[in-house]
This record gives sequence, structure tokens and C-alpha cells, in this order.
Amino acid sequence: MPDLMLPSTVLRRNKLDISLGYCGDIVPARLLSLGSATEIRVSSAEQLVDFLLQDAEDDAVYFVKHFVSETVRHAREWEYVCFARRSDWVIFCSIFSTSLAYNPLFGDSQRRRLCSGGTRIIGKRDLEHAFHEELPDREGQLLKALSMDLDLSEAMTEKNLSNGFNVGGCKTLVYVGERPLDAGQISREQVREFARFMATFHNSILLSLPVFVGTGSDLNFKEHGDAYYDFSRRISPCYVGNPIAARRWGREAADDTTEPTAQGVIACIDAVSNYLNLNGGERSILVKGIGGIGSRIAQYYVDKDWKVFVTDTDATKLDDIVAKRSSVVLVEEELWDSIGHVSIFSPNSSSGSLTFENLPLLKSLGVRAVVGGENNIRAQGVDEESVYSETGILTFADFLLNGGGAWIVDAEMVERPAQDVVEWIESYQVPTLLKTIELAERFKRSPESIFAEFIRRKVKELVA
Repeated sequence: MPDLMLPSTVLRRNKLDISLGYCGDIVPARLLSLGSATEIRVSSAEQLVDFLLQDAEDDAVYFVKHFVSETVRHAREWEYVCFARRSDWVIFCSIFSTSLAYNPLFGDSQRRRLCSGGTRIIGKRDLEHAFHEELPDREGQLLKALSMDLDLSEAMTEKNLSNGFNVGGCKTLVYVGERPLDAGQISREQVREFARFMATFHNSILLSLPVFVGTGSDLNFKEHGDAYYDFSRRISPCYVGNPIAARRWGREAADDTTEPTAQGVIACIDAVSNYLNLNGGERSILVKGIGGIGSRIAQYYVDKDWKVFVTDTDATKLDDIVAKRSSVVLVEEELWDSIGHVSIFSPNSSSGSLTFENLPLLKSLGVRAVVGGENNIRAQGVDEESVYSETGILTFADFLLNGGGAWIVDAEMVERPAQDVVEWIESYQVPTLLKTIELAERFKRSPESIFAEFIRRKVKELVA
């Protein structure tokens, strides 16, 4: 697509070194870790999970090089997949590509390529909700958790590039198993142990592999406030996106990564609603997921006098949003057909919020665009081109919509001013989003597929 461009900050810097001020002080062998990672060789996700269940020891880190898997999109190769377990907790960290990354010199005189992503904490209930199926056995649960992690790390490579950073893509996912309905992902009593497990796992990767994993917060990472950041960052330099913790390792960070993510999503919703010329009763939005991003979106559009509907599986979050904004309308997902009319659907949950089952309903409700902070908004098998051709509903590449938080994380890693994210939102994110709509009308294709195809081609060009 000749009308689309990468941000001007993207440079062809692969295989070149830069000097980052904080890296020379980090000597991985001095860090508290789970020890050196052990290489294994498997040829499928099923074999990896089988090894994890049958052969892996607790508190030992394993990795696979050049891991190939058939994912939701296609068969792809990951540079590394790392994993470990502790009792019911299993942690995956997949690194899709670091070929675009800067290559700083660490305190042990070793050069490591940079990759960044987030850490997602997910239990059985949320995992089943994301994949829209029951997962009764442990093996099936771990296969889905690994699949989610692989897809997210590939998307992070594309997100980092669309943000204008030569930083590789990775993702960490911690599967915590089945949790009581009235409990969070991690009990308050386990926060310190859990944070130590994550931090020492990431330090083992830094100790063993020629990469530096920078990981920010993601789903459920804020359920105990900044506790995960605080405890993890005492031990590991890998945790990015928190200003207090950043200073411990000689870096600077913005106050919050959720705020710029929400800021970017809101700017995109405003741009799309203006493009669609929504007025009067058409100014309505259904927000699914009332976490850090979804709650900000709901509050913003209530203040703009929109009709705002919200859905979440967590009753506590719903009570909190109603306490702050009494005009918000709570509606269970099973009762969306009672809404009457809504123009914008904003998914901000785990993933897969656009399904075969709810797509006809969303069309009948009058939804014209799907714009939210969620990763992988479409459930397995739901094709973006079919959504556009059969319903006319606009969908967009998730890594373009929700890139604000990742922008902050990347900026911390390469020492770029965090406040520049505003310029990226105004000069790249929103104009590019609108350009994909124009191209969609010209070529009769989905805006989502147009931008995703463009970024994947650019990744291939720069990696080559």
C-alpha cells in the first residue's frame, strides 16, 4: 500500500550497536535468577507442553530456539520460546524477532538485542472466555495459553515497528490455572512470591540468551496496584513502564502506560466517529472490559454526553464505574440484544471479543466500527475481510489502536522522551487510522487487513 508509511523514527539499524546509559551497569550473572536456562528441542506446541507437564522441574527455565508453530494466523518461526513452572503457575515468554533491534553492550561485555512486550496474568476462566470454549484438562489449557502468548509476541513485533521503534517483539504470559469465582488471579498473600518468580525467570533469560526482554504490564497486572512492579523491579531490570522502579535501574519512565494507551484509543474513537459523522442518538458506545483502559473510555464518553453501555465479568469493576459515573448502563453480554442501538463497539478485555455468535447481533444493533484496546479482537476463525464485506463494520489492527502503552515502554528502553507519545498519536496513529479507512473504501477491503498486511511486509523487508 504505497499510501501508508512507517513512522519517521524507524531506522534501518539492524546489526548496528548503540550505547544505552543504563546497560553498562547491568551484569546478568549478579542478578537473582532461577539459574541458566536449559535448551530443549521439540517440534510442536504439543511436544513443548508434554515436556512441561511430564519432564520439567519446578523453578527451572527452559528454552527452544527457532520454534515453529501453526498459530491462528499462519505458521511462523519464533527466535525463542522460554518457559518455567512453579506449582500451578506456568510462565511463557515468546520472542518473535529481534532482527530489527538495537544491540547494546551490557556490563558483562556481552551484546544483547532488545525486545519488548508485556506480561499478562491469566487464569482458566479468562482463558476460556478469550477462546470461547471450555478447557477441562490441563494440557488443553496450556496449549491455549501458549498459543495466545505466541500470537501476542508476533503482534508486538508489528506494534513496535508501527510505533516507530527498532525493537523486537516479545510477550510474557503467566497461566495461573483455575481460580475461585470470588478471587483474583493471585491472592494478596502470594504477590511477593509471584513477583519473585516472574523477575527471576526474566533474569534467567537475560543471563542465558543474547536478548534483553523488556516487559511492561498487561492484563491483570494491576490487580494489586503497583505491587508486582515494586517487588519485581527490586530484583530485575526487565520491568519497564513504572517511573519509581525505572530509576532503580538508571532509566526514566512515564507515570503510567495505561493512560497513553487509553489516550490513543480515545483519539481513534473520536476520529472514527467524526469520519462516520455520528450525531445525536447515534453517539453511543458499548465498552466490554472495564479495566484501566475500558474504564477511561467509558468515563470519557459519559462526559461527552454519549450513551455508554458497559460489560464486564468482574462485578467489582462494574460497581466502581457506576459509583463514578451513575449514567453508565450496565448490561450483561447475554443481554446485548436489549440495548436497542449502539454505534461503536469498544472491546478492552483479554481477546476474541468479536465472535461468529455476536457479529450478527452487533450488526443488527447498528455497530459501525470496532475500536478498543484489546489485542486479537477476533475469535478464532472470524476473518477480518468477511466482517467488512458481510457487515460493513470497520475493524482496525489492534497494534495500531492500542500502541500508546507499548510506545512508552519502548521509549524507556531506548531513552526517548516519553512525552513524545502525544506527537506519535497526533501525527501518526490517528492519520494512519483514517488513511486505512480511505484505502478500505478504495479497495473494498477491511482497514484492519490493509494495515496488518502493510506492517508484515515491512517487517519482512527490514528483517531481510
